[in-house]
Amino acid sequence: MGDIGPSCVSHVTVAPSPWRAPTLGARHSASSVLLNPASASYFVMGGIQETDACGDAWVIHASSGELEQVAVKDLSMFQHAACLTPDGRVVQYGGRQGARMSSGIATVRLPTGRRNGSATPILATFTKLADEPVPRSDHTITLTLDDEVIVYGGYGGHGTYFKDVYQLEPDTGKAPSVPAWSKVTARGGKKRAGHSAVVLHSGPYTGAILVFGGYNKDEYFNGVDMLQHQDSDKWVWLGVEAEGSLPAARGCHSANMTADANMLIWGGAGPESVLLNDLHVLNTWTMTWSTPEVTGVLPAPRYAHCAFLVSTGLVILGGTGHQERFGEAEMLVLDPEGVHPCDKCGKPSANSYRCAACEGEHGPISCLPGYSSLGYSPATPSGGGSAGEGGVSSELVSLLCDQCRATVDRLQQELRRL
Repeated sequence: MGDIGPSCVSHVTVAPSPWRAPTLGARHSASSVLLNPASASYFVMGGIQETDACGDAWVIHASSGELEQVAVKDLSMFQHAACLTPDGRVVQYGGRQGARMSSGIATVRLPTGRRNGSATPILATFTKLADEPVPRSDHTITLTLDDEVIVYGGYGGHGTYFKDVYQLEPDTGKAPSVPAWSKVTARGGKKRAGHSAVVLHSGPYTGAILVFGGYNKDEYFNGVDMLQHQDSDKWVWLGVEAEGSLPAARGCHSANMTADANMLIWGGAGPESVLLNDLHVLNTWTMTWSTPEVTGVLPAPRYAHCAFLVSTGLVILGGTGHQERFGEAEMLVLDPEGVHPCDKCGKPSANSYRCAACEGEHGPISCLPGYSSLGYSPATPSGGGSAGEGGVSSELVSLLCDQCRATVDRLQQELRRL
């Protein structure tokens, strides 16, 4: 797989959603975090319904639409950002609570039945921490391959946009530990909000944070920028001259990474409040854009939606237009010829190297804290300690069940073949 690079996604078909269960209603500006690539499980929190902020949280199994409500304290957040921590918790930072911008942090440890046996999620909130960023919304927060949690950009109100970069050291989850902020030295960069940020797990730019789109008071962006770790305490911005058919400039779009390193951009809002519903594909190995042909009528233009990558394509949920709010799930099916095949059965598996059916009920190393989120990078260590099987620390290997231990061994063998 590593010698081949991304597939060519040349065609998509608009199809009825595979979801049979009710959706979350018409909401927008929620956060979504990928929990497990193979099972296409996402953690969705907050957002806006009509004019009310939502305080609920859900695990969505995007292949079927099955919903599991997570009983956490009502935080009523929107326009915030969230990602996984190295130990498998979800961390949420910033956003709005009503008219007020926040700089608070919330961490959620989801019950799994395999690690801590708890039936109740563990929620911790932190405010007024030393050296914390200015309150903001529409920023990004990203977990890197080196287990660093990075916050970039955002909007501070009153026409203020940020280009600063911060690193968050999450708390350990055990009292009296608290998170710690540090400002990152990063040369270059643009002031922006409403952008996307994804980590590249393979190819010539492995480990970089790829930032696309966004806007500030002067302009919208459609260029590709890379934030790369230069040394122990410095980062550097690199502008990349992408080729092909560039997307229109936009913000508040969705960005999803396929297992074979294509970035899928859908929707968003552009200059003069133009709403978009187009799909663009960036090959992150060659930095070449393409625009697939479409069969069927695309979902209505919108922004601030969620997009969930499943084995055969992209599920679009929620979002808002100028007047209309959206609640139904809609599906963009990728051409099977342009989708990475499962390495066992050969069926389309856009979201993971091995499909959920072949991986079994655990998914890829799902009982290892934090590792399932990095399913595209079998060599990536997860957590502290010396490297053990499959690049995983020996301390975390001890937490594995027999099936997941076998999966670690298989991934290590695959890595040697790349």
